[in-house]
Amino acid sequence: MMSDVKGIPAFLDRIVEKANDIHYKGDSVSPYLAMDTFGKLASLLLIAALSLLFDEFVWWKCLLLFVSVAFLYGTVYVGIIKKRLLRSVSKSYLQDTVLFIIPISLGVIWLLGIPLRAGFDMVGLILPVMLTFKRIGCFLGGCCFGLPSRFGVLYSRKVIDYYPNERKNNPNLVPQTRVFPIQLVEAFVNLALFVWLFVRLIVNETLAGDTLLLYLFVYSAYRFIADFFRTSSVRPRIGRWSEAQLVSAILFLLCLGIYVLK
Repeated sequence: MMSDVKGIPAFLDRIVEKANDIHYKGDSVSPYLAMDTFGKLASLLLIAALSLLFDEFVWWKCLLLFVSVAFLYGTVYVGIIKKRLLRSVSKSYLQDTVLFIIPISLGVIWLLGIPLRAGFDMVGLILPVMLTFKRIGCFLGGCCFGLPSRFGVLYSRKVIDYYPNERKNNPNLVPQTRVFPIQLVEAFVNLALFVWLFVRLIVNETLAGDTLLLYLFVYSAYRFIADFFRTSSVRPRIGRWSEAQLVSAILFLLCLGIYVLK
């Protein structure tokens, strides 16, 4: 019984249940979508702060960059390329970032005439901010969970049914027992990365353009390790390796090579 559970598991259960019991004007509020919205708002505050701290950041250009990439990602990449052409509704953060978000960001940066170094630094800060909130949303929504753990969270049927997506056709996406909240670990890692990279810019008082490179370098190393503790994914696996781990390994080596050669 959930009521007999105490300590950290009981605390995690209560957070999830309360978050999924929020209503606005009679309608249920999706914690995942709420966290995604908070991530966007935090990104807008970040853009405002950067424009005040560095002359290279013109606020309206940075705002247009963020809005354009977010819009194109949701409508073109997810709505058309993935859903209509690839027949998939799943999002893959690392793969989507490498294949779409970064290339599109570079194109918009060039079109708007944003200094390349400033653009790289801005994207390298927004990515961990957005993922921090998204992973909290994943925790509240019961996706991207970790391995079974008696110290983990137990998702009720109400929470599972509220976010059907591809779960109905894939039992691996439905936790059958308590699972380790790896989503919260990833949220903390990304928050720590953001704080480090942001403080680094402030201390150096200059835009070196390597924030995105450093973020991808550290995050890909983390993600490679973290995926050993996460199995809830619709993405294909090659042996014991997940698709994200293979992408992480390639990205890590690529970033390392660029950093050494630059």
